[in-house]
Amino acid sequence: MRHTDVMPVTAPSRSIVNNADVTLQRRFDDRIRKLCAKVLSAQAPEEFSLTLCELQSVIRQRIVRLRKATVAAFNGQPVFPQERRKAG
Repeated sequence: MRHTDVMPVTAPSRSIVNNADVTLQRRFDDRIRKLCAKVLSAQAPEEFSLTLCELQSVIRQRIVRLRKATVAAFNGQPVFPQERRKAG
C-alpha cells in the first residue's frame, strides 16, 4: 500500500466548545504556568518537591481531559460536555 492510498483522518467539524469550557482550559493553563514559576523559584528542596508533584498532577489532569475531548470530537459529541456538580 502506498502512502497516497491512505485517507487522512480528521476530526468532525461539529465539535462544540462553549465559553465555560474555554474558561476551564484557561484555568488549567494559568495554574500550570504559576506552578512552573513556583518550581523555578523554589528555595527549599521540600518546596521544590511538593510543587513539582502538584504540577505533575495538574498536567496529568489536563492530559486526561484532552484525551476525552479528542475521543468525543471523533465521535461527533460535544468536546467538553458540561460537568454535573453535586448539590449541597
